[in-house]
Amino acid sequence: MRTIIFGPWVGEFSYEVQWWIPEIRQISSESNCKTIVVGYPGREALYRDFIDEYISMPPEILKHCTNPNCWAQRDNVTKALYLPRQVIEFYNNVCSRYENVTKHLPHAELIERRFNENPYGLYKNINHYNEAAQPIIDLLLSNFKFDNTVCIVPKLRKRDEVNIDHETWPVNIWESIVNTLTNKNLNVISFLFKVNGTNPGTYDLSHLSSKYNDCFKQIDLNCDYSLDIQIGLLKNTFCSIYGSTGAAILPIICNTKMITYQVKESGWRLNFEWQQRLTNNHKYISIKDKYPIDKFKDISITEINNDINEYIEKLKISL
Repeated sequence: MRTIIFGPWVGEFSYEVQWWIPEIRQISSESNCKTIVVGYPGREALYRDFIDEYISMPPEILKHCTNPNCWAQRDNVTKALYLPRQVIEFYNNVCSRYENVTKHLPHAELIERRFNENPYGLYKNINHYNEAAQPIIDLLLSNFKFDNTVCIVPKLRKRDEVNIDHETWPVNIWESIVNTLTNKNLNVISFLFKVNGTNPGTYDLSHLSSKYNDCFKQIDLNCDYSLDIQIGLLKNTFCSIYGSTGAAILPIICNTKMITYQVKESGWRLNFEWQQRLTNNHKYISIKDKYPIDKFKDISITEINNDINEYIEKLKISL
């Protein structure tokens, strides 16, 4: 039996979800063969419904993946995109374990065709998550003061490891958002991702735990089943709020409720036709993208809180 081995995926999360997975899902659906994917640990949840095996890259390989960009890694000096030699060697070693192998690697065309009216690929919603994550989700949603919970993704990126980049709000905006939500009788779960060099992450808001001890929790998502936990929380909470990040594609592919702020130059990435189709024309999704990069960090807290209040009230009426 022929085996297709896809990977190694070492690029950005949003490109993986929007371009890579639909491509290999399409190829897999059209071929009568065993399907294997090589990629980051914890990402199996994105592939589980259509592949036969998922192989995670080990820590000794991941240490060569420090600057994911688009479909690959970006060299800090030349800015060129490339697949690290060590990663390719690991991938080739995986391929050598099977017979009749066809290799399919990430490639630049994933980026070039993203603006096409009908990009090549098969787009489907993620409707399930690993049941092993359910006890963790249940525990996170327990012992809260209020009935409904909101998930927030307070993006933080420091491209030079010192200065906050143009798509990141100051931390006081996220602190104000938490205050607004709890004042509306909503619990808050904040997703924490660690920042590594130029990689995107999120603010550590653990200092808010004592202030809102019965309606605020922060969850460290650098753990096993991290993506399954995210998907489960998105499907078991009232809505989510994302800063300007490609990770905001996750609620869309899960068809869950979200309000997100995107810089004007990047707002297009959440308005493709296939995204509107997967979400019933964004019925429960609000995308705020009127501010350009040079103005994004200066959005007033009052305006943001008014947007969130309006969105939540509309959700309450429509549900």
